Parts: sequence; structure tokens; C-alpha cells
Amino acid sequence: MATNTLSATFGLTTEINLDNIEEILNAISTTVSVGDENWGAVSVSFDDGSSNQQANECYAEQISLAATTGQNIDLKNFVNILGQAASLFTAVKQVVVSIVSADGSKKVRVGPLNEADAAQLWFGGVAATDYAEVFDTLAQVNSWGGWAVGASTKILRIYNPTGVLVVANVLVLGVK
Repeated sequence: MATNTLSATFGLTTEINLDNIEEILNAISTTVSVGDENWGAVSVSFDDGSSNQQANECYAEQISLAATTGQNIDLKNFVNILGQAASLFTAVKQVVVSIVSADGSKKVRVGPLNEADAAQLWFGGVAATDYAEVFDTLAQVNSWGGWAVGASTKILRIYNPTGVLVVANVLVLGVK
């Protein structure tokens, strides 16, 4: 009998390069590698701008969530990576949520989660059951048009359903 062997290597790298402090975003690239040469790599890059494969706004924050608490990120009113208040997205093109010191017991739920003014993004709805559970890292990319964000579709919820403190890094890229 023949034996089949499955071997896989997974990695995610996100880089943010700023030419200088006056420029919000010069270029962002994400590479997700799966397996070996038989699988190939998926590579997504964003240039500065507001068209396809471009982004010009960035939200990045490390959040601490006590047991069974959550945080709403208002995608229409936030402080960007340069400390500029009242920043906003009209479309989101990438969301990365990564648990700090992931151990298999820590997790967060990311999504609309039935919040008022929730952004649907890639979830297909805004109900309490519309979310992704993250034990390590979540990366979602739509480098073309992105997911629309409006005045009544603007909240991204991150919720800790566990009984322990969870710290997570959150990165959202998009278009102003």
C-alpha cells in the first residue's frame, strides 16, 4: 500500500513602509506562503492611492480585552498610525488580527457580532453569528474594490469570549 505524506509550511508577513512622516502610506505588502513549489505563494501589494491594489489609510493598534469583553473599532472615526485623529475609511482592503502569545486557549471573535452600525465586510451579514473566531492570526484581503464602509456600516467588533485577558494586534488597511 502506498503512503501519502502531507507537509505544509504557513507564514504571513505584513510590512508597512513610510517614506517620511508626512506620507500616510507608501506601500504595504502581504505575502502568504503555503507549502512548497507545488503550491506557490500568494502575494498582495498595495501602492499609495485609492484605486485597485492601492491603499492610503492605515489603522494599527494593540488592544487588550479582559475576559468576556469587546472593543468596537469605528472605521469612520479613528486615530491612524501617524496619530492623526478623525481618520476614516470609505473601503477596507485588508484586515489582520493576531493574538499576542497565542496558546490555543486564547481567542477573539472578529466581525459584526450584531453591533449597531456594524460593517458587513466579508461576513455576508451583520447578525450575532456573523464573525470569525481567531486563535492565532486572521488575514482577509480584498485588494480590488475593498469592502464598503458607510455612516451606518462602520463598526468592526473584536470580542474576547474567554475567561482570560487576551491581547491582540489589529491592522486595517483601506481607502479614505
